This record gives sequence, structure tokens and C-alpha cells, in this order.
Amino acid sequence: MTDVVRFMKNCLIVINDKAGKCRRCSVDKVRGQIGEHIFKSVHLPTNTSLDFEGYDSLAVCGGDGTLQLIMQDVYRTDKTVYYFPCGTLNDKGKAEKYCHTSERPHKITIGKVDDRVFTYVLAGGAFTDIGYNADEKNKRRFGVLAYVSKVLKSYKINRIKCKVSIDDKGKTIDYVGDFNLVMFIKSPRCFGFKFNRAFDEKDEGGHLLLIRSPRHNGILGKIQMFFPFFRVFFLGLKKEREDTIIFKRIDSADIYLSTPIDFCMDGEKCTLYGAKRLSFVKTDCRLQVIDLD
Repeated sequence: MTDVVRFMKNCLIVINDKAGKCRRCSVDKVRGQIGEHIFKSVHLPTNTSLDFEGYDSLAVCGGDGTLQLIMQDVYRTDKTVYYFPCGTLNDKGKAEKYCHTSERPHKITIGKVDDRVFTYVLAGGAFTDIGYNADEKNKRRFGVLAYVSKVLKSYKINRIKCKVSIDDKGKTIDYVGDFNLVMFIKSPRCFGFKFNRAFDEKDEGGHLLLIRSPRHNGILGKIQMFFPFFRVFFLGLKKEREDTIIFKRIDSADIYLSTPIDFCMDGEKCTLYGAKRLSFVKTDCRLQVIDLD
């Protein structure tokens, strides 16, 4: 019996029936991509807890939030995760196209805050609530338009009072103040925008992006906030900078939030408060993205 046959005998297929494009996926389609030796399949949501013991590999059919859910339990194991992006934006799946390593599947760098992990982004502030507030039925029916319809409502000034401390060549740097956006990212893209031109999959670190809040409120403040957001998401970032926009390559960071703040963690809501330690780590498990299109 070959190693491939032995390996594929114990594969669990996890299908999220609430994913934006879940209708694209089926057990038969997955089996056709990774082999006939499938052991079991399970559909989300489920009232029973997921048990990955006894499986050598997992086939994840859903969006980035579904992948994050699975990686939470297996990133420190030697399992192989096959990701079939069936969400609406699928930023993590699309980001893999910019990974130039010839090894497939391969270990990846993910973010970690407290005991929770994220595969590519943790962001709070302006527009980030769109990622977890879009209606599931609308996502399945209208796709990306389910997010677009909420953009104007989310175009508002945020004043996240926090301190972010990083190590820069042995020197501690503190960024303190009111921020319109606080983002930790390991991806060339987020929210559908390919803006992080400094992304390097081989680098085991990630990036910190902060956008300071505008001086004014109301209409004038919204006009002021337009320019840094346009600079970041439409023109992109390549070099580090420290002005209204703070963009730094980091391995880890300490963040202190004076009030509870809702963050978007790979498309799911995550509320953080107080002192938190964030780091980027290399997984023990291996990931391969397989597009069903």
C-alpha cells in the first residue's frame, strides 16, 4: 500500500452549509480533487463538537471563517488541511496565489492573540464590521454585493483609544492615540483589496497597519478620513511609514485597549479588551488551497 493511499484513508470532509458559495461544494467534488479514500464527512453548523482525532487530513469547504475555526484546533498538529474556498470573499484562498513556494501542501504563518489564532487578518475600526455583519442569506444570494451594500453605513469615524508596542531592531516603539483602523495582517489582500505589496509568505512575521483618526468629526472628519483609506487600499503599501498611516513589519506586538473593541478575525467577530499579546507563528500543520472553479 502506497503512502498516498494510507494517508488519504483518514480524511474528514467539513462542509459549512452557511458559506456564501456552499452550493459549489460537495463530498463527490472534494473526493474527485484529493482522492477516493475519504473516511467521513460532517456538515456545519452542528450541535456536536468536532473531533479531529484519528484523521490524518481535513478537507475544509467554507469561507475564511470556517478555515480559522478548523485551524484553531489543528495548527499545532501534523495534519494536512485542504482548503476549498466556498465563502464570499475568500481572501485567504486568493492570497495563496501570491505564495511562490513550490511545496504543496506547506506550513504557513498565522497570527495568534491570547489563545485564538487567525489565518490572515485581525482588524478593528472603520469598515471592519462589514466582514461579520453581512447577512448570511444575502451572501449566498448576492455574493460580494452583500458586503458592498453596507459600505456607506460603515463609513464612519472610529476613535479606538489604544497603545500598540512593537520591537524595532531592539528598540521598543509605542504608538499611542485614537485610531480609525487597527489591523494585524499576514496577507497581500484583505476585504477584497490587494494592498499589502510588502507581503512575503517566506517571512515568518506579519504587518501592523494603523490609521489615525481624523482631527474633526462630522462631514469634515469623513472627508479627512477618505484620503488615508484611499492611499492604503487603492494605491497600496510597500514601504514602512510612520505618519497618519503607520505600516510596520512585526514579529509580535503588545496592544492595550482602554475599552472593549470588536475586531474582525478572518471574517468572524472577536471582542478584545485590555492588554493583549499578539504574535505571528509558523504552523505545524500544512495547508493546500484547492479551487473548485
